[in-house]
Amino acid sequence: MKPLLPLLLLFSLSGCSSNTWWPDTNSQELCEIKFKPEGHINTTHIVSTIAGVPGRTAERYALYSQVPDAQWFRFSAPAVSVWATVVPWEWDYRYDVNAILHSLHGGNQEQITTRRSRLVNEINDYARQDLRENDWKVGFLIHALGDSYAHVYQRNPQSDQQAYGPAIGHAVSKGLYSADSIQENIDNYLAYIQALYDALNTGNGNQSKLYNFKHSVDYWRTKDDAYIAAKIADFNISDSAPIHYCEHQEWAKEVTKQDVSLFLKALKHKLREDV
Repeated sequence: MKPLLPLLLLFSLSGCSSNTWWPDTNSQELCEIKFKPEGHINTTHIVSTIAGVPGRTAERYALYSQVPDAQWFRFSAPAVSVWATVVPWEWDYRYDVNAILHSLHGGNQEQITTRRSRLVNEINDYARQDLRENDWKVGFLIHALGDSYAHVYQRNPQSDQQAYGPAIGHAVSKGLYSADSIQENIDNYLAYIQALYDALNTGNGNQSKLYNFKHSVDYWRTKDDAYIAAKIADFNISDSAPIHYCEHQEWAKEVTKQDVSLFLKALKHKLREDV
């Protein structure tokens, strides 16, 4: 049986380079349990709308910001870390998915700040081009920006932030708060909202709505993550029609592993590999 494992793995990976591996199903229940929508798709849709991004484009940005987690076999840090580790020719892809797409780069405070700034500039450049074929790239950049705020830790309130590294990511939580928890990391989440607004605002943003959203988030800081997730979803619904990943899975099939690999290589150069 053991000699067959590499062949089976190779067969599996060859199929996922151009097709959707998961979720490629009509099961709404299976799709819904694959991700938490508040941090990426819902936040992206809210902030895109507030920043003045046209409705359909805001929906696509939101959808594609979720793809790196929802299309877990091809693009998520945990899955790629497993299968790419045993496939030597995919080691660069493993690094790029972890360190670039999911911002698990292990940098210090200065490097974190530099990376965030460069991601904001990249998003703004693509947003100003306003080309439909770039929507998935904007979504992936937004994911990287969001994770640059979520995948950090502090040893104590006075210490600088440190990014989790590409080897094991945030499998083991460090410091004062858990990665990906909005409630525990709410100041970073508020900073992310502002950064994303700055990135997407090309002149049509609504500062009053941005203030209202940030004020609401700040008001929720004493609540738990489930409460905050529900309130973010309610806010999204109250401002514009919500976008649900599971209703638009076909959009994710437009993005191939090869396209993502080439995009991340180019992005790594722009961000500089040392940050």
